[in-house]
Amino acid sequence: MKKLFLAALFIWNTVWPVYSQQDEIYFDSRGRKTGIWKKYYPNKQLKFEGKFEDDIEVGVFRYYYENGQLKSENTYRGKSGICYSKQYDASGRLLAEGIYNKRLKDSIWTYYSETGHKISTESYSGGKLHGPVLTYFPNGKIAERKEYEKGVLSGRWEQFFEDGSRSLTAIYVAGKLHGEAIYYSTLGKIRAKGNFRNGVRNGDWFFYDDEGRPERKETYQEGFLIKTTKLN
Repeated sequence: MKKLFLAALFIWNTVWPVYSQQDEIYFDSRGRKTGIWKKYYPNKQLKFEGKFEDDIEVGVFRYYYENGQLKSENTYRGKSGICYSKQYDASGRLLAEGIYNKRLKDSIWTYYSETGHKISTESYSGGKLHGPVLTYFPNGKIAERKEYEKGVLSGRWEQFFEDGSRSLTAIYVAGKLHGEAIYYSTLGKIRAKGNFRNGVRNGDWFFYDDEGRPERKETYQEGFLIKTTKLN
């Protein structure tokens, strides 16, 4: 009986290596990924390496380009399925960093240009954009701010000039422009204002000169311009 128990225990704890060409991959007796995995490109350059426990990624996973340059590095938080990822281009420049939760983007992701300045930040939940999305000028000031709800544009939309002054304010509802929109000049004066309805201009739109004086009124019906009236 003792021998049978030991034999069963041996089979239960056995790790079975599987070699596909030069790849190094391992499974336990229940078919779950385990141990340190390594996969290679046809030119024998390492493609990725990382550790599995009970079919779950743990520790640090590194992925590489075929030229050997680091492509991404994912650092896992225990067996939670949550990791912090850094992603690079083929020259080694940081392109993006953020959190994956069970392989879906989550929380704040930051993206960078080839010169290293921050291009944008995006908020995610369950792999979908959810919350503020900001884009930036090279000087670090905000160029645009949008809001998403479960992957759909929803809420205030703002654009800015490079000096930080506002150039546009509008509202998205269920992915479409809806409600008042105001456009500004670089001097801070209103250049145009009017309303959107279900993504198209509707009603009266007013346009102004550089001094803020009204120039004309355009009347729209469901996106179609039906009348233009000069105001000075």
